Amino acid sequence: MNMHRAHFVRVSSTNELAKSMVDSGQEPPFVVTADTQTHGRGRRGRTWTSDLGGVWMTLVVHASGSTSQVPLLTGLAVAETIEAETEKSALIKWPNDVLVRGAKVAGILCEREHKGDVAGPLVIGVGGNVNNPPPAGELVIPATSVADLAERPVDLETFTTGLVERVVQTIDSYAADPSDAWLDAINDRLAYRDQVVTLSAEGRADEVGSVRRVAPDGSLVVEVDGAERAVMSGAVSLRACATENGVVR
Repeated sequence: MNMHRAHFVRVSSTNELAKSMVDSGQEPPFVVTADTQTHGRGRRGRTWTSDLGGVWMTLVVHASGSTSQVPLLTGLAVAETIEAETEKSALIKWPNDVLVRGAKVAGILCEREHKGDVAGPLVIGVGGNVNNPPPAGELVIPATSVADLAERPVDLETFTTGLVERVVQTIDSYAADPSDAWLDAINDRLAYRDQVVTLSAEGRADEVGSVRRVAPDGSLVVEVDGAERAVMSGAVSLRACATENGVVR
């Protein structure tokens, strides 16, 4: 794959560095990777621990039209890469996490800045636990690593290169043919599908509903109180509910 790659030992955030490179005249497509991040970010400003041994990267590409499907397409590529390395099934937790056996392995943060009415390139950040010990402590979702799942150390450079190639290929293939096959592939891997979850949004009381599917625009269709509705990624996060005999505890 012929793409400029800038690698650093330590950065604050690969997404922030990539955006500054765009501002300095670096033309997409390119990728930024780092051994560690000191201020890795997740969605809604959450901190992402980024220790040595993980994959911390940002891919910058030109994009036209709607990009709401890109986090899920990236999640699909990440899931496939993890499966190829571990032979374990990986699921996409809408809108931007990848889980294996209920534990988080990777997260995705897509950003796009505008200058006036002009949209800039798409900045796709991926952070994943590979050989690094997964974060411990009280986590909303437990964490694991690719090495733990594979039960052996992983060649980080080969894994990173393969991941970049698969993300690019997936996004390019979707742009060339945005058929229902991509939506089917995402829904086949959708975590918590037909399960009860808690929907959380800032400034609103939590709600309990059932995950149904991802819609063509990338929104999540949930059923709450017997009615289906679509929720967008910027507003809502979700977590699995504990149930007993089908009843939420």
